[in-house]
Amino acid sequence: NSYLTIATAPGMAKHAGAYWFGSPNYGVFTWDDKLPGAQVLLSRLRLFLSPGYPYEEILRTFHNQTDNVMCSYLPLFNSFNFTKGGLIQLNHGGPQPLQYAVNAAFLASLYSDYLEAADTPGWYCGPNF
Repeated sequence: NSYLTIATAPGMAKHAGAYWFGSPNYGVFTWDDKLPGAQVLLSRLRLFLSPGYPYEEILRTFHNQTDNVMCSYLPLFNSFNFTKGGLIQLNHGGPQPLQYAVNAAFLASLYSDYLEAADTPGWYCGPNF
């Protein structure tokens, strides 16, 4: 089996904890959690290659998760605290917050580039476009 077949198997994401939205670190790209980066790459795969059945359903799930992660970075959604100067605190007030903010900015920029290349003008964050 190819890695893509294994990674996109219907039960794999649930078994791996990929849907654990309750985690306070959900959406934080760190040395210990590469899920947000993988979600962006799987969204890219869906946007540019559109592999269809049997991959479409799970790739759509990861694409939707990427949208949710990007929304969580916005102050409007109160997922994370911000400093008085506006720096997002993805590490919940722990030391060295800049590395987490830079990681999030990189993923957001990359995702934005993918959406632009795919002629997708944006995405919905709740009722907002």
